Amino acid sequence: MRFVFGLLFCIFNLVVFGQHDVLQRAVSKMEVDSQFRHASIGLVIKEAQTGKIIFSKNPDLGLIPASSLKVVTSATSFELLESSFRFPTIISIAADLNEEDNVLIIDGRGDPTLGSERWDTTRAENIFNKIWITLKKNKVSSLKGGLVLKDINFGYQPTPPGWVWEDIGNYYGAGCWSLNWKENMYEIDLEPGRNEEDGTKIIGTRPSWMNDYLINFVKTGKPGIGDKSIVYSAPYQQQAFITGKIAPGKMITVKAAMPSPALFMGKELKTFLESKGIQVGEVLVSSALLHDKRPYAELKDKVLDTLWSPPFTSMNHWFMNKSINLYGEAFIKSMAFLKGKEATNEQAVNIIKAFWNQKGILPDALNISDGSGLSPANRVTADVLVKILEYAQKRNWYNSFYEALPEMNGMKLKSGYMNGVRSYTGIITGKGGRSYLVAFIVNNFYGSATTVREKMWRVLDVLK
Repeated sequence: MRFVFGLLFCIFNLVVFGQHDVLQRAVSKMEVDSQFRHASIGLVIKEAQTGKIIFSKNPDLGLIPASSLKVVTSATSFELLESSFRFPTIISIAADLNEEDNVLIIDGRGDPTLGSERWDTTRAENIFNKIWITLKKNKVSSLKGGLVLKDINFGYQPTPPGWVWEDIGNYYGAGCWSLNWKENMYEIDLEPGRNEEDGTKIIGTRPSWMNDYLINFVKTGKPGIGDKSIVYSAPYQQQAFITGKIAPGKMITVKAAMPSPALFMGKELKTFLESKGIQVGEVLVSSALLHDKRPYAELKDKVLDTLWSPPFTSMNHWFMNKSINLYGEAFIKSMAFLKGKEATNEQAVNIIKAFWNQKGILPDALNISDGSGLSPANRVTADVLVKILEYAQKRNWYNSFYEALPEMNGMKLKSGYMNGVRSYTGIITGKGGRSYLVAFIVNNFYGSATTVREKMWRVLDVLK
C-alpha cells in the first residue's frame, strides 16, 4: 500500500513539474512578444484540491485588476451580506401633514435592481403598480404635497474616487445612490451620416425629455468602426454632451449614465400616478435639498409598504456575468450601511480590507478604491486573488459563487478589461477533474486587446 501511495505521489509530482515547465515556456514566450515588451505580468496557479502552487510569476506585485476585482466583492458580499440578503425600499406617507397635502416618500436603501428589466418583479411597471395598489389600500387619493425621493442614505457622492471623466457619463460608469432606477441608465438613439466625417443626428432618447439636455458632437466614422461614442456628464448635472464616432449605416443605441436616478424615477412615477387619477405635486429629490430650507427632507413618515430586491445570489449572477459595476458599488456600500456606519465608498473599502486582513491578507496587497474594478487606482496582487478563491471554496456558499463565474474558453473565469489591462481570475478544470485556482493579470500591454486575450488563454490552456 505504501508503494502505491508513493507511486501516486511521484506521478503527481511529475505532472506538476511537467506543467510548470510548459507554463514557464509559455510565459517566457509572452515576455519576449512585442505586445508585452513594457508590460507587467502577475500569474498565480494553485492546485485546488491540495493547495500546491503549480506556477507563480510576480505573485506579490500590485497590479490593476479591472473587473477581476469583482471576485473579491462577490466573496466578501457572500460573507458580510449573506446569500439571502435583499435591499429594501421603504414606501411612506407624510404623517405630520393634512390629508390634502399628502406627500409620498420613496426611501431608497441602495437597491440597484429597482426598475431593472432583468426580473419581472423589478420592472418599472410592476414597481409602480405596487405603489399604486398600496396607495389605494391606504385610501390615499391625492398627493398634492408631491413626491420626495430620498437618495442620500449612501452619502451625496455616488462615484468612487479614481473613476475617470471618460467613464462616468456612460452606463458602465453610472454612480451608486441609495435610490437607483433602471440600473441608472438611459438610452440615446443616434443616426449616422452617409459618409465619413458627416455629422450624426439624435433621433430619440429614453426618457424623451433627456433630448433637451444633450449636445451632439458625434461624427460618422469608417465602415466597421462600430460604436466609438463617449458620453460626458457628471452626477447631478443634467447637461451632457456626446462625442466620438460611429459606423455608417444603421441607427445605434448609446447607453448613458443617469445624472440623477431619483429624479428620473420621480418624473416617471408622477406621470404614472396621474394616469391613475391621483393628483401629484412637485417632485423633490433629497440630494437636491441639502441646502433647501423647505421641510420636506425632515418629514415624519408613516410606512405603508416595503419593496424588496431579488436575493443577493440572483443579483450576484448578473453582477458577475454582465459585469454590472453599479451592483458592486451597491453591495459594498450596504456593508457599511448595515454596520451603522456612514455608507460612503471610503467606509465600505475599509470594511472589506479589515475583513480580509483578519483572514491573513494584508491591506497593502488589497489596495482598492471601489467594488467593481472600474477605478484605475486599484492595485491587487495575483496571490491575493487566488487566496480569496481558496477561501471561497471552503465556504457553504461556494457553489453559488462558482456558478456565478462566467464561462469562457472552457474555463470559469471573471475577466477584467480597461485600457492597457487584461485579467482573468477563477477556476479551471483540467483532465481527470483536477481543478486549478488562477489569477492572471497583465498591465501596460501594447496593441490589440483581442490578441492579448488569445495569448493569455493559450497560457491557461496548458491546464486543460
